[in-house]
Amino acid sequence: MVRFGEEELRPRYKSGEESEGSEESEGSEESEGSEESEGSEESEGSEESEGSEESEDSEESEGSEESEGSEESEGSEESEGSEESIYCAWVYNRVSGSVSTTYLTMTFFHYFLCLLLMVTSCVGSTVDTSGDNVQAAHDHTVGHVGNPLTDVVGLEVSDTDPVCPDPGAIFPCNCTMDYHFNMDLDCSYVESEDQLARIMNVSFPTPDFHRLTIYGNHNLKELRAGVLGETATFQEIWMIFGALQEVEEGALANSYSTATDIMFTSNSIDKFCWNDISSFSNLHKLSLPSNNLAHITKMSSNSLHLLSLGKNDIRSLPLTAFRAMPNLQKIFLPNAGIEEIIPDTFSGLHELSVVDLSHNQLQELPGGTLALTSKSHHEIYFDNNNIGKVAANAFSGLMSGDNMSWNSNQLTVLESQVWRPLLDAGVKLDLQDNPLGCGCDISWLVLNADYLSLINDGTTCSDGEIFVDLDPNWFKENC
Repeated sequence: MVRFGEEELRPRYKSGEESEGSEESEGSEESEGSEESEGSEESEGSEESEGSEESEDSEESEGSEESEGSEESEGSEESEGSEESIYCAWVYNRVSGSVSTTYLTMTFFHYFLCLLLMVTSCVGSTVDTSGDNVQAAHDHTVGHVGNPLTDVVGLEVSDTDPVCPDPGAIFPCNCTMDYHFNMDLDCSYVESEDQLARIMNVSFPTPDFHRLTIYGNHNLKELRAGVLGETATFQEIWMIFGALQEVEEGALANSYSTATDIMFTSNSIDKFCWNDISSFSNLHKLSLPSNNLAHITKMSSNSLHLLSLGKNDIRSLPLTAFRAMPNLQKIFLPNAGIEEIIPDTFSGLHELSVVDLSHNQLQELPGGTLALTSKSHHEIYFDNNNIGKVAANAFSGLMSGDNMSWNSNQLTVLESQVWRPLLDAGVKLDLQDNPLGCGCDISWLVLNADYLSLINDGTTCSDGEIFVDLDPNWFKENC
């Protein structure tokens, strides 16, 4: 490889004359009497024939310098039989024999191009069809006609694998598929209910979709029965941040047996198909937060695990609202305008572990508010209400390690008959931001170190004194 030091760039021959021992360009014979560089040795077994280039398999012995006109740099080997090597040898010969500074510069430029050509050739020989793989991966995310995974190297697809519909037939909806053959349909840009109905009645090659997404659409006001077609089914139905006002009964009928997750978050829904819930045989999650629901009716489901109805204007919960959902595990009702809890509203839910009733209008909790029977860890939230009174038997079934949060309420007294059973069970209490009185009425708590360890460190008395820092000796002497 040519070095770019000063000595090697300096012209060693007069202009217009050939150097003794230098080789001419391809096709010329070597000048007789060429001399090797001072101290250099030829590699064993290499021979030069007149008019031929240096033998491709010769190697220079360690510590030797190249003969003038050879292509190799110190310690390097020639590329066998490559056209790039021949071209580079020719360029080097021209560089060695150049006498004009301008011509020398041009030849070095040619030599640089030669190196670039060789590197490109090497890289090209190691890269296979990865470019095709990238294109195939891209195609399947933007609505590929047919099965997009048939283009991916190494993946075998069968005739039973899902196939996205023709993009033109479902425009402006878009079908995508991941490498687990989950096929999703995004119809966020539909312009009307009629357009959505037309698209959903297209003859889909594979009607079984993983998810339907309609995000941020303000054109759809109603989801009528039949608007999702007669054949398409979905495991997940997400219509969020839109202007939907009504979901008719039967609108989701095609997915009764397939739907596991239904989400209508942040719309304007005031009418919903409550009676259809019992028809979903595999539904696990139903989410309707941030809508205009003013009431809910009795729901029935043997499969539902999570129900989210926060940020609505429900105000009251029917006694039987949740009774027919024996496998319900989590109920989220924050900021729902709820003013009261009817006793036993949450009874019979043997898997219930999380109840969120924060940010409501509750003022008191009657006996039988929560009768828990599940053996799992419980999380109960009553934060940001106006609760000032709690009945003695309001809670049952709570266990050691369970958490109850009472932040920002109007609790002034911690009656022994209400709170002692919870602390005896090992329930952790967060009572921050309550106007708690810290007189002798709480001596039962302050004088028990085990109880104090279950009270959140941030809990304070109404005068700002930290609850867990109260002096037990004072209570012993004065109470």
